[in-house]
Amino acid sequence: MTQRPNSLQRAFTMIEIIMSLALLTIFFAAAGQVFHSSVMLSYDAPRLSNQASRIDSAVFQLRRDVWNSSRIAASPQSVDLSWPDGTTTAWKIDGGSLTRTDARGQTESRPAVGNDWSFSTDGVSLTISDGTAAPILLASQILLSERGHP
Repeated sequence: MTQRPNSLQRAFTMIEIIMSLALLTIFFAAAGQVFHSSVMLSYDAPRLSNQASRIDSAVFQLRRDVWNSSRIAASPQSVDLSWPDGTTTAWKIDGGSLTRTDARGQTESRPAVGNDWSFSTDGVSLTISDGTAAPILLASQILLSERGHP
């Protein structure tokens, strides 16, 4: 007598297959989001690095100008710095760029830098704020020494 195969063989049920497909769908959706984020980050990294470099360059020049100034006059969108020899250097935020005009009338424009900046002064130092981070404080060595600040 031959044996008949067991009619109750083990197999995947339809519910198990649907559940595994749902889990795979969720996994691939999450993996797609991670991939998209990494591609966008790699796309934005050079642009953000370039922007940070332009801002750093502008702050470096402004710090040097303020450090050697004998008078600081500021409004929210502009700064006038007087030098000991009587000449002036002006910084202005205008039309989406930061512009520096020196005593000889030479102008340097830094596009897309300082759009959200505002300037203020206490007479000895210049404060740059953008409303999001801690403000940047730039001091004048001449004014500090005249007022006896440490």
